Amino acid sequence: MRLHLSLRQPGLVWLNEFIWMHKILSNPIFPETLICSSTNQRGENMYCIIVGGGRLGTSLSSKLVANGNDVVIIEKNQEVANILRADTSLFVISGDGTEVASLESAGANKADVLIAVSGDDNANLVAAQIAEHQFAIPNIVLGANNPRNVRIFHELGVKKVADRTSDAVQKLLDAMNDVRASAVVGEGVARVMEFQVEDGSYADGSTIDKLYLPEESTVGAVIRNSNLLDADKKLTLRSGDSVVIITAPEETKRISRIFSKEIE
Repeated sequence: MRLHLSLRQPGLVWLNEFIWMHKILSNPIFPETLICSSTNQRGENMYCIIVGGGRLGTSLSSKLVANGNDVVIIEKNQEVANILRADTSLFVISGDGTEVASLESAGANKADVLIAVSGDDNANLVAAQIAEHQFAIPNIVLGANNPRNVRIFHELGVKKVADRTSDAVQKLLDAMNDVRASAVVGEGVARVMEFQVEDGSYADGSTIDKLYLPEESTVGAVIRNSNLLDADKKLTLRSGDSVVIITAPEETKRISRIFSKEIE
């Protein structure tokens, strides 16, 4: 079975990695306890191996270390590995995450977690398979650079796979529709979105119950001057307020018109 490989525009690589990191840290397939807890099921600090020392790999590593976990990065590019050693306090091994010897050097025999997030989908898959079958690492997460490979990885037995690129498209669409932030919940059935009330928009001066939101859409909170307000239906919105709304994904554009000056 052939994996689908793709080249991404270099200028968007950092954006994809940042967005995917946010996604994987908040996604149910990447348990919150993995990031927030500093112990494994034995009550010990977790030992984590990160395959790939790019921006995503180093960001994940820093987050894990900050929460008390022990982390080793395996980076194939010697120059990149040297830079990481010089510029960070992270423990970095120069090696190939698809080779048993490199994984052994990284301590795979005692690892609780392996996260494969290199820029090569084939390498990520091989690393994950070796981690499972050779070392029996209990918690394995694989990053798919090409969204079409997610299904293939699942079919090949990898349980925890996150697509590194599809959210980048959604975030760009959100920016276009004046959505400041969003998150998909309920397996894609709903989205939590943040809109800012623009001066002169329909929402500016309207009470929440007069926003005429789409059916089954709910205002969850209002943030004003860094203060969280109760979303009472009689609360009058003001320019600059941030409004958090839970709604169906397809209602994004319709809702954005309520908070924007340009209303049809």
